[in-house]
Amino acid sequence: MTCMLGMLTATIWFVGASAQVPEDAVALQSRDLTESSGLAPSWRTADVIWTHNDSGDGPRLFAFRIDGECLAEVTLDGIRAIDWEDMCSFQVDGKSYLEVGDVGDNSRRRKSVMIYVLEEPELGRAGQGRGTGPQKLTIDRKDFIRIEVRYAQGAVDCESLAYDPLRKELLLCSKESLRSRLHRIPFQLDQREQTHVADGKQALTIPLSTAADISPDGRYLIITTYGPGFVISRDQAN
Repeated sequence: MTCMLGMLTATIWFVGASAQVPEDAVALQSRDLTESSGLAPSWRTADVIWTHNDSGDGPRLFAFRIDGECLAEVTLDGIRAIDWEDMCSFQVDGKSYLEVGDVGDNSRRRKSVMIYVLEEPELGRAGQGRGTGPQKLTIDRKDFIRIEVRYAQGAVDCESLAYDPLRKELLLCSKESLRSRLHRIPFQLDQREQTHVADGKQALTIPLSTAADISPDGRYLIITTYGPGFVISRDQAN
């Protein structure tokens, strides 16, 4: 099937889901990580991934080596974590960033949701050796971006967050029973406090979106669900 993604024709491929656990699956080694939700690769350190808990935790991120060792816990100071659902990573002008979405709203009651963008922390020596324990870092409120998002059509349940490197925008995909609406959000890296109104005029016939990401070259949008996943290819004409 096809849709319009950023005014470009896109083709969607269905990717079948599998209930099998891969033989090389790795357990993330942290008692504080009780429900890993968003996941993003590091742009700064090879073989490192970032994640966070779902609702019920404080505003913190975890860095893991791909063998499962917890390298760091990073707390964002001065904010709440209502329902963190997804995160992503990206680079702009050679700088690495992490983006996390406090966007969950199962009951569709929130008047606005929050997105936080921070430069990816550099992991020091305390997080680089086996058995040393995770490095503890705190990011001051003045050192990360806070983006308040309101939806033009009212409250939206969302669990999917991505960064579009071609349009330099954030993308939120709604979680609905019959479709996923795409909400594009422009933002500025030099402005710490921002407010945007998002209008989900584009929609895909993909139900119950639970996570999303866009490839570094901007050509592919990947959306996962409770069942299959979908790969959406952007037309290279533009």
